[in-house]
Amino acid sequence: MLALLVSVFALVTPVAGPPPTSDAELQKRFEQLSSPDAKARLDAARFIAAQPAEATPILATRLGRPRNTTTDTYRRLFLEMWAQVPNWKGSDPMWIRKPEPAWTAPPRVKGQPRAKRPPGHDPEALDWLEALNTLDLDSPALQVIVPDPPAPGPVPKKKKTAVVEEPAPAPLPPVTKEQLVQARAEAMEVVALMRAIGASKRLDAVDPIFKEAFEADGVFRDECGRQIRSMESFAVPALIRLMHQKGAAALHLGKQRRYASYQLDRMDRARPSKAISAAPDDRVRSAIIHAYGEERALEAVEAVLGQVDSPSHRVRKEARWTWLRYVTGRPPPPAPKRKRKLTGGREEEEEKPDYLTYREMALLALQHQLQAINNDPPSPKATAKELTDELFAYYDKQHAAEWDEQFARALGKEQAGDWKGAADEYGWILAHDPNYARRGEMAKAYARYADELRKQQQVSQALGFYRQAVDLDPKGAEASYAGARVALLDGLEALGRGRAEPNLFRQALALDPSLTDAREGLSRAEALKGRRRWLELGEAVGLIFALLFGLWFLWKRTAPPTPQKPLAS
Repeated sequence: MLALLVSVFALVTPVAGPPPTSDAELQKRFEQLSSPDAKARLDAARFIAAQPAEATPILATRLGRPRNTTTDTYRRLFLEMWAQVPNWKGSDPMWIRKPEPAWTAPPRVKGQPRAKRPPGHDPEALDWLEALNTLDLDSPALQVIVPDPPAPGPVPKKKKTAVVEEPAPAPLPPVTKEQLVQARAEAMEVVALMRAIGASKRLDAVDPIFKEAFEADGVFRDECGRQIRSMESFAVPALIRLMHQKGAAALHLGKQRRYASYQLDRMDRARPSKAISAAPDDRVRSAIIHAYGEERALEAVEAVLGQVDSPSHRVRKEARWTWLRYVTGRPPPPAPKRKRKLTGGREEEEEKPDYLTYREMALLALQHQLQAINNDPPSPKATAKELTDELFAYYDKQHAAEWDEQFARALGKEQAGDWKGAADEYGWILAHDPNYARRGEMAKAYARYADELRKQQQVSQALGFYRQAVDLDPKGAEASYAGARVALLDGLEALGRGRAEPNLFRQALALDPSLTDAREGLSRAEALKGRRRWLELGEAVGLIFALLFGLWFLWKRTAPPTPQKPLAS
């Protein structure tokens, strides 16, 4: 009833403003990017660039919105601030830059060294936000159309033909100051959005930035690559998928594949072994291995095989999943064959494949690994899946022997009453092998260590160990003991917050009737629930009176006034 009363008053309560990372707030900051004040523009851009990682979906949506500025206007801005833009007519040269100004050496002074030419502008060291913010929009160079670079390919020979005068193309209208202001604001917003998305270090942050690299003839591509590379290993899984993407648009996807491969090479993550080993943690390392497995990347066969026995359970699980993708399922298409040319212009008598498929590579790697382990070559008739099962069984047997030795040490601590030491040893085993065969025998140490924590008033930690004891052996003898105390502590926590949960105490008594704390808690919970019934009844009566008073008040205000009776003459 109280919640209903609160909801009634909430209908007339003013709604709070949008959070700082909403699209409305971003639009407000975008409008400040058109301010004539350079400090206000830079502050707005830095606010957008400093958004937290939780705002990435909103920022990505904002980045993908269409813009009004033409590609030519963007090129004028970027070239004028000494940035570089990709060659939109070909790949030679790859980047287009503004020519360096002519330099004339000053007269040489006798006895002094010759003056050196000042260093040129370095697009790689350019801060796009600072450069855009300080760009002079009144510069005459911004009114000059950027000429097309020469078309790729050989220059065609001139043919003697009749000269036909073609009409000159209509000149483009000049760019107005308002258009330049809008272009700078949009460019600063794009750069700030990409910096915020890249700084999030999320595994899904590459896609919106990568997509922007191919919009508007790729004028933002240089800054896009810089932000992708700033993510380091967090960008690798997405780049692996982009590098191996397939589709009908071969030319367009070919450029994207080359660009993704180029970014991996710039980050020194092109080699799979380096990409995996350089990951900062097991989560990113597993994501990289998973990406190789999704694409069945040929170049990653040996690197993935090196991780199927990783000490990390998470990495080992992903590596084995990826490896099974290589050796099972539908076979890959065969490699094309051709006859090799020999010296003297002769050809080989039989055709040979151009390369090995990923399954053939996996089979060779397995044979080499098992031969090193057994000192004997495996059966040439065994399939890749059979050799994989043999290798996994060998590794698992090794781990089981190692865990059994550590389990024996933990059991000795348990028998000596060192419950904390035993729980630590068991925890190490479970961290590396959660499905260890003797995990059910660990439940007693976890439950008894939880008892010690409870005596030390560390209730939240004790509750965690009780829950883990139940999870380790759900049907064992310790499950009832630990489960009863989980229900008891949950019920006591509810009482501490003013809530009555008698069913939790009943559950605790059903599992362990000897729990006196549960009987006391049940009495307190039932008494609190009785008081809550009277309180809820009072709230309901109060709400009814409040509603009746509100209706009477509205009736009094909307009812027509009663006509006055005429005075008696």
